[in-house]
Amino acid sequence: MLLGVFEDRFWRNFTPLTLTRPSFNLLIGTSTLLEKIIKSLGYSGRVYLFTRRYLGGVLSENFGDWPVNKPESVDDTILMVNGLLLPDREFAEKALKLEVGEGLIHGERIIAACISPRNLTSFLEGVESSEPRKLLNKAYEYAGAKTLRYLWDIINLNHEMIAVSYTHLRAHETGR
Repeated sequence: MLLGVFEDRFWRNFTPLTLTRPSFNLLIGTSTLLEKIIKSLGYSGRVYLFTRRYLGGVLSENFGDWPVNKPESVDDTILMVNGLLLPDREFAEKALKLEVGEGLIHGERIIAACISPRNLTSFLEGVESSEPRKLLNKAYEYAGAKTLRYLWDIINLNHEMIAVSYTHLRAHETGR
């Protein structure tokens, strides 16, 4: 399964920071949201990035061979993850079990969805919708999802994310 990261309509709540970068490239703690998503899933392949059109060129330069805004290049089932998600272990377990057409939602937001290549474009067009269930054949409520909604969420959670990174670093150094 491929991995894709997308922006939902809440990128607007992070302006002016998101005027020049996608929301998943925001730094919280010691890494970006994109890095946290990739690490949580244990993913090591190429990641498909979906952002606003005007950011595509710069993002393509920054991320080399990772396709940016190219749904036509997806040739296999893709796990699409909301770029404003702060992932945890539970997220990875739930997301990796999704079948094609299924998704995790939290309130009115899609957290992750398993999408076939032929439905990817319509999925991306519908992500801005306030009715995400319509994009999925089956939606599972993920009440424990931590998604950023407002700019101050970064400030409020930053110390916690730094502490988590420090704990992981110490565990790695001591071999635990």
